[in-house]
Amino acid sequence: MKQIILSLGLAFLSTISFSQELRMNQVDEFTGKTIKVTKSYSVGKVGSGKLFMSFRRVDDSYGVEFWSTTDQGCSGANDNYVIFLSDDGTTISLNKDLADIDCSDMASSVYMIDLADFENLNVSKIRFAQSDGYIDFVFESEYTVQDHLNAIK
Repeated sequence: MKQIILSLGLAFLSTISFSQELRMNQVDEFTGKTIKVTKSYSVGKVGSGKLFMSFRRVDDSYGVEFWSTTDQGCSGANDNYVIFLSDDGTTISLNKDLADIDCSDMASSVYMIDLADFENLNVSKIRFAQSDGYIDFVFESEYTVQDHLNAIK
């Protein structure tokens, strides 16, 4: 009985500490693949523009989606990139935007990630570049990047 109560208590605490909302949390009934996608969260601001981020998982593949309210050009363009800057100067660059080409306002860019790259990374800024240039956003979020990743593991 104590083990059941302890297990339920730990499950409850984990939902409190990693309480980001999942936009999708399912197992595909045809393929058996686990699919998890976090809600988009505002993670940076420059003037009146905001940067939004969402993480996704399909089985053992992980990705991140970015979009901003500043018109930065087209998603899916060859020269798009995202750079995460840590407070210790470490950087992680994502250079292959997998999104379809979309030149509408607030078009989303999608990148594959390696979870190991983000272990113990305390992100301080994110440079988000689409076809019309880049903007450096100071990372401001109620959750760390690791918290977002823990929500989809």
